[in-house]
Amino acid sequence: MSFDFYAQQQQILDRLAPVAGGIGIADTFSIVDLTEQGAAVVAAQLVFESFNPEGQAGTSARHNVRWCFDVYVDNARAEAADKTAAADLFSNALAQLVGWEITAGRYVRTAEGRDSGFDGRILRLSFGFNVPVFITG
Repeated sequence: MSFDFYAQQQQILDRLAPVAGGIGIADTFSIVDLTEQGAAVVAAQLVFESFNPEGQAGTSARHNVRWCFDVYVDNARAEAADKTAAADLFSNALAQLVGWEITAGRYVRTAEGRDSGFDGRILRLSFGFNVPVFITG
């Protein structure tokens, strides 16, 4: 068994799509820039963060794949409805992922995410989660 990065990313994006409420969710390789001409006021991104070994026995290894889910808000342009939509997406995405059995016997667990922050214009809300992966040689 091996780790298929793209397949796992797509599984997670598919899981999050129903709670996006019209807000676009970018993948790891996309650039999210809310300051560009015509950019959305609210956007989200699923980001691959790390691949961490957890143990190995012979030719079988367990890893945790760390992902982060970020919601971005351009506060210079956001109205109350945009801020509410962003907060709802953050909460609903977390609820969609916590405890989800992504494959038989493998459950998503919350983990440290990237720092949430505000640069004076763009707000980032972030949480992290781990997906267990087993690799055999």
